[in-house]
Amino acid sequence: MAAKPARPRRDIRRRRFIETVMEVLYSDDAHVVEFHRSAGDCRRLLYTFTPFMTKDLRQEGFGVSFATRQGFDVVAFKCCNDSWYQQLEPDVLRTIAERSKEYSFVATYGSSMGGFAAIALSGIPGADMAVAISPQHSIDAEFDRRWAAQAAAIGSFRYRISPETAHGDRLVLIYDDRNALDVAQIDRIRRDTRFTNVREVTIPFSGHPAGHYLAQTGQITPVIGAILRGEEDIVVRRDWSMVRRSAAYLVSLAQHAMKHERNGLAVLGFSRAVALVPHNPGFSYHLSLALHRVGRLREAIEEARRTVSLAPNDAGFLRHLSNLLDQTASDVENDDQRSA
Repeated sequence: MAAKPARPRRDIRRRRFIETVMEVLYSDDAHVVEFHRSAGDCRRLLYTFTPFMTKDLRQEGFGVSFATRQGFDVVAFKCCNDSWYQQLEPDVLRTIAERSKEYSFVATYGSSMGGFAAIALSGIPGADMAVAISPQHSIDAEFDRRWAAQAAAIGSFRYRISPETAHGDRLVLIYDDRNALDVAQIDRIRRDTRFTNVREVTIPFSGHPAGHYLAQTGQITPVIGAILRGEEDIVVRRDWSMVRRSAAYLVSLAQHAMKHERNGLAVLGFSRAVALVPHNPGFSYHLSLALHRVGRLREAIEEARRTVSLAPNDAGFLRHLSNLLDQTASDVENDDQRSA
């Protein structure tokens, strides 16, 4: 791996009148590791890890602004090639983890790919707590092929979740307990970690990752803040005033409805999600599917055209539109034959 030495760069940033100091600890073509010192004499350190599909290493690390406002110093790991942090050399991790010795409380925090890292790498800095949103136990397992392409590209896995690598005082898992694949991943994490206390915060229909629901409903700061403070009473609101603001929730609920042939409910859920996020081609595609299922073919075609306009090079979306148009032509031909 073509690694560059840590750059002696210091950057003073002010966020909402809170002064922080940032320096780059390590960088290579696919990773940047930054240290952010919060204001005051901080005795708490949080290691954070960016999630799957992070593309720009210049963007702020996962949860950095939140953590510094909460009074944490932060070591922010950023990865832009979806390699599940497997390309980081152990010596790099051990050197960076030496900072933990200066603090009285150390935690790790991440979502999806970052959630995996928050657990799998928690033993290196000796974390007291690991907080993981919708983490994977493994992405190369046969039961879950969502990240099979990334697993194939990685090839050999240097870091895995095991009792030897994932241990500490407390593990907090936040996930959608109606997502069967995420539940299966959590079951294996529960089996292969060695934390004294394991806390699970389940959010039905929050989707993957569950943090999207928390962010879209304005709850991520109070929920994660309460967890890091060690509070026992973790409340996640799911009343209608909250869920109607979350496209992640509405899409997850609509997908569940389609699976159980409740297609009218699916149309309502996808319609609301598209209204919230009109430029998401995936939401538009699923709305078109649902409309087709309830026999609203003209509306399904109209939505499919919009889907293609949002992602004109997607072969799957083009094929879906073509199939709907073929059905329309077939219906017209059948009507002509009946009229004759």
